[in-house]
Amino acid sequence: MTALILAIVLAFAAGWTIGHRTARIRIIPVGALATEDEEALLAADRARFEEIAEHLRTDAQRDSDAGSSCGVPHHLYPETLCTEPTGHYVRDRDSHAGPLIISGRECGGAAWDEPKDPE
Repeated sequence: MTALILAIVLAFAAGWTIGHRTARIRIIPVGALATEDEEALLAADRARFEEIAEHLRTDAQRDSDAGSSCGVPHHLYPETLCTEPTGHYVRDRDSHAGPLIISGRECGGAAWDEPKDPE
């Protein structure tokens, strides 16, 4: 009887070992791949850029229609234009201001004075 139980346990152990040794492991990715992540981030950046560009086009159109925008470019970031009213600037008292745009992307706001000429 003991030999029979021992033989059954040994048979199960051998079957378990052989079964797990030959088992095939299949990896199923859940979620996006790195390239899909990059594409999604790029699409979101493009959408945000288009939104900002449309907003700037609308502001520029509104300002050009009303003739009320200063429009002076920042001396380091020429895409950044002053959105203050025309005639607002007085040197050493006022500053220009507008959305800071670097490489076509809005990166916050900027306020600046016109650079002084070297004397």
